Amino acid sequence: MNWHAAFGVVAAVAAMHSSFGESVPKLAERDDLKDLSARWQGAMATFDVPGFAVAVVKDGKTYAIEGWGMRNLSGTTPDADTKSYIASITKTYTATAICKLASEGKLSLSDPVVKYLPRFKLSEPGAEKITIQDLLCHAPGIDCGPAVWLDAYTGEINDDRYFALLEKFGKASGKVDYSNIHFTLLGRVIEAVTGKPWREYLREEVFLPAGMTRTSGFMSDRDGDQNVAAPMYLDKGAWKVVSPWKTDATMHAAGGLDTTASDLTKWICLFLQDGRAGGKQVLKPGVAPAMLEEHAKFDKPDGSLRVMTGFGEAWQLGTYKGHPIASHGGGYEGALAYVLILPQDNAGFAVLINSIGLPKGLGDTIAIDLLERLTGEKAGVDILESMTKFVKKLRERGIPPQGTYGTLAPTDFPGGVAAWDGEYSNAVFGTLRITRNGEQVAVFLGSSPLDVSAKEGGFEIASGTLFGGGAGTFAGRGGKASSILIHEERVGSIAFDRVAK
Repeated sequence: MNWHAAFGVVAAVAAMHSSFGESVPKLAERDDLKDLSARWQGAMATFDVPGFAVAVVKDGKTYAIEGWGMRNLSGTTPDADTKSYIASITKTYTATAICKLASEGKLSLSDPVVKYLPRFKLSEPGAEKITIQDLLCHAPGIDCGPAVWLDAYTGEINDDRYFALLEKFGKASGKVDYSNIHFTLLGRVIEAVTGKPWREYLREEVFLPAGMTRTSGFMSDRDGDQNVAAPMYLDKGAWKVVSPWKTDATMHAAGGLDTTASDLTKWICLFLQDGRAGGKQVLKPGVAPAMLEEHAKFDKPDGSLRVMTGFGEAWQLGTYKGHPIASHGGGYEGALAYVLILPQDNAGFAVLINSIGLPKGLGDTIAIDLLERLTGEKAGVDILESMTKFVKKLRERGIPPQGTYGTLAPTDFPGGVAAWDGEYSNAVFGTLRITRNGEQVAVFLGSSPLDVSAKEGGFEIASGTLFGGGAGTFAGRGGKASSILIHEERVGSIAFDRVAK
């Protein structure tokens, strides 16, 4: 049995004994929180929420965990051990791995990134001056849409493509600006230093020592596991599961972890207890508190109730009514997550929702409600009332349908689709596929469908689907398909050549 399969067995056994065999109270069983359960549950329909789970840490310990609604189409309620995708919150874990390695003398945060990744270049000079610490606090402001897209959506990223895209299209603004690129670089630094992929290193050096047995960087660890939160969207009043969705190939160091409400309480406690979790000293003393210190400041504060001022090491930092907070959110089709730590109040919480879009209104409501209870400071506004009014206005404007993408008709292809279906390849951007399903023809880049519509001689790609949108043109000779040329404003023309059948 390989280590991956063995870990699946360990996780399955551990799932039957969550929180080390202890029974964790529900929010409804805590006098100071019990009224919130009905308040939130009553708002689910307002915000189109299929299911959600909340975990609360108080006095440095797990205080309450509860789930509502449905985690799957069978209607099963999420619980403390339901696996949920947390997207960009993964960055806090990747940062922890880097800081752990630094504390052990295996790297220095002041080291230039090129010391470990000599292939790292950008389209303009300056990459050689960027340090690991810069990446941790989003200081360089590196932007490279094509690399982000291949990492998160297509499943066809590799180091050759990644570094080639950065060298051709990557730019650093030199200003503090949130970017996935900073953390996909750090994931590669972890591998360069340890010889192990970031998710394997985290599993061995952080997850298991901390007792987080149901946290994983592999979507395939869901296989055969009945306690998972299915990614959902609402279609004409009916819940459906998002497909296609995440795979192992699209789980990356900037957003590639699956975890549970129970494991998230351990994660919060790791930062409240100076690196201790699961009864063990996972990080050397001083490492976790240093990650919550501000290392990069915003030009101006952001937000009104949660006033964010800058970044620590991955964590976004600020205050709520004068109480310091460290937080991070994550979102992807069918998944929304949020974690917040109150370091001086020795408390925190996590919210997991298996849909995105309007559900953020409930997520924000939960966050402010819990901040009020954990700090004793009233927000001065009924956040549920405010978010309900906001969502009402959105509905009046018309909300685009979720979970859908445009397709083409067989007649949209010169001479009919039969001559065009199949695969087309580009050395840097990967595989473009034309796939017919009855009277619908889908266009895929790797495993990601493109939102397309017909135009004469080709198709349009909706903004945000590829690298910002674009247009495709069919090219052939003698009635035979030879290539598909995609033009995108920022990237230019990309030729995908026909792969022989």
